[in-house]
Amino acid sequence: MERGLSAPPTILIPDTEPPFPSEPKPESENRSTSPAPLSIAVPAPISLPLDMPKAPSHPLITELAQTKHRYDSFQRSLRDCHLALEVLSTSLAPGSSAAPGRVPVDALRTAVQRLSDYTEDARVEAEIRMADEALVVRGFETLLSVPGALATPTHQSGDQDQDTMTHSDVEMQVQAFVSGTDPSVSKAMRNLSRKLEDVEHDIAALQRAMHNADEEPPAPPAPSDSVTSG
Repeated sequence: MERGLSAPPTILIPDTEPPFPSEPKPESENRSTSPAPLSIAVPAPISLPLDMPKAPSHPLITELAQTKHRYDSFQRSLRDCHLALEVLSTSLAPGSSAAPGRVPVDALRTAVQRLSDYTEDARVEAEIRMADEALVVRGFETLLSVPGALATPTHQSGDQDQDTMTHSDVEMQVQAFVSGTDPSVSKAMRNLSRKLEDVEHDIAALQRAMHNADEEPPAPPAPSDSVTSG
């Protein structure tokens, strides 16, 4: 080699050959790679025998259910009084053929209207009392039904909290409530009975005053102190 000539460039050849293009996979193999749908096993429903014995309920629960009819007679009687007063009010309406008497028609109308208001107050009082007693019944039913809701009486009464109620305490209260000897129940019954007697007496007096010229109309009843019976 003569001076002044450069050596030819060196060409490097890699040791590894380029990879061949991959062959397409069969269509069946492509489908196998997709996730399979999940299958959830649903357990079969458990069938219980129809004649499965139920836990016996407390006998006082049945008696408690009957107390919801305690005020039914009052409701019916007060409704009859309301209808009778509507008839009297219609008979005394302007333009009606009310028989003239010694009592002015305007005074009779006023007495009928005030007696109607008094009757409506008594009906509302009975409805409120029924709603209150329904809540009491629900509480008693819970105490008698739920296991462990009440303390078990022990012989060591001195160690027992005075505020803790036992089954015997609740049963005594329920029996008084059912029989009507409970103070709140007896008071409500007396108040409603008195108001019903007053309304029936005054309606009869108004009817006599309309048909008898010598009959005096009844004095308007005193307004109710409260629609609740406490």
